[in-house]
Amino acid sequence: MRQDIPLGLLIDIIRRSHIIHLNAELKKFGITASGFMIMMYLSEKQNVIQDDVARHFHIDKSAIARAVQKLESAGFVQRIVEPTNRRASHLFLTEKGTEIIPEMVQIDKLWEEKTLAGASEEKISQVYLLLGEMVQNSLIIAGRYGDE
Repeated sequence: MRQDIPLGLLIDIIRRSHIIHLNAELKKFGITASGFMIMMYLSEKQNVIQDDVARHFHIDKSAIARAVQKLESAGFVQRIVEPTNRRASHLFLTEKGTEIIPEMVQIDKLWEEKTLAGASEEKISQVYLLLGEMVQNSLIIAGRYGDE
């Protein structure tokens, strides 16, 4: 791969190809890549406030709200409005949502295996380590700009 392509562009190409893959593979469930992200998060943490999901992924609250609404309409997610604060919604995976998580994990794992095909275990470990450090550093840099 050429090194004159900016790193951010390379990462964006990977991200976009991942979204294309997820959208194609999850179409049979009526789920998009953004829905995938939310459902995977809820598979680890139930009873999460919707705004916390937006903050966790550094995504606009309205985008999360739209994705959650689609998941709720499809029966994968349940949203319960907090009685003391009508603006806060708690999110839960439904039984239907929980049932498809293993297949969703497998779809994502297959993409990951294909993108890392031919790389040694050592290289793969280095990629994860470096990307983890880059995530931390990029979040610090982004924090300097606030919620612009």
